[in-house]
Order: sequence, then structure tokens, then C-alpha cells
Amino acid sequence: IYLSGRGLGELAVFVAFGPLPVCGAAWLQDGVFDLGRLLISLPVGMWTAAILLINEVPDLASDAAAGKRTLVVRLGVEGARWLYLGMHALGAAGALAAVTTGALPAWFAVVALALLALGVKAGLGIASVDEKRAQLQKSIEMTLATQAIGSLALIATVILAT
Repeated sequence: IYLSGRGLGELAVFVAFGPLPVCGAAWLQDGVFDLGRLLISLPVGMWTAAILLINEVPDLASDAAAGKRTLVVRLGVEGARWLYLGMHALGAAGALAAVTTGALPAWFAVVALALLALGVKAGLGIASVDEKRAQLQKSIEMTLATQAIGSLALIATVILAT
């Protein structure tokens, strides 16, 4: 199934790299599915889907010419920027909700907000590759860093909490 060219790639990546492995692995280990684990999976999925989204921006013209209807082609650069920012906001909301339910320790809220700030900085740098290639490249790098740092922080937090 060709999901990315239909504008569904980000959703598939979110599910495949967030709720499915996080909740699935936890369930396989102890047979329990709970809200806390689902909330913890949201930032991971959102950060990973954001990588896909931002990496579609440089390919906007070629994807459109080839008939690929990615979300960036459908929304344009400005719409992609807003969607990207929303993805980071939803990821942070998931982490903060996990803190409020006790699934993550209270201090993780600081980490979540710092990662949100990095995501916002990256999102504000999303621009047409023809206009601001270096700025877009920096935003792509920040997106990769957000996902890597955030995922490692969540893993370390969960390990330390057990």
C-alpha cells in the first residue's frame, strides 16, 4: 500500500513507531494495556512522524510533479509548518498527560517542554527549499535530534522508574 503518496504516511509512521511498539511490547511483557503507556507512546510516534513530514518539504516540487500527494504537497509549506508544530504540541501534551497520570515522574515535564521548544524552533524554520535551504536543513537536523533525545530520555526515565 502506497500510503505516503496518499497523504497517510505520517499517520502510518505515528502508529508504527509510537503506540504499536510501545504498547505492544509492554503488553507482551506483562499482559497489561493502560492509559499511561499509551500516553508515553504519543510523543515517540509524533516525533518520528515529524521526521517524515519535514523530510517531504525539500521534495515538494518533485513529489507534486510525480503525482505524489504527500501531506506537504496537499498543504503547502505553510500548512506543513502548522501541522508540524501541531504534531510537536500533541507529543508534548501526551508526555504531560503521562506526567499527570503518574506514568512518568513530574520532572519529565521539564524535559517535555524543552523538547517542545526545540520542536517549535525547528518548525518555525520550515521554509521552501528554494528560498532557505540552509534554514530548512537546520530544522531537519533539529527534528532528528528531538526524536533521538526525546526517545532516549523516555527510555532512561522508564528504566530508572522501575
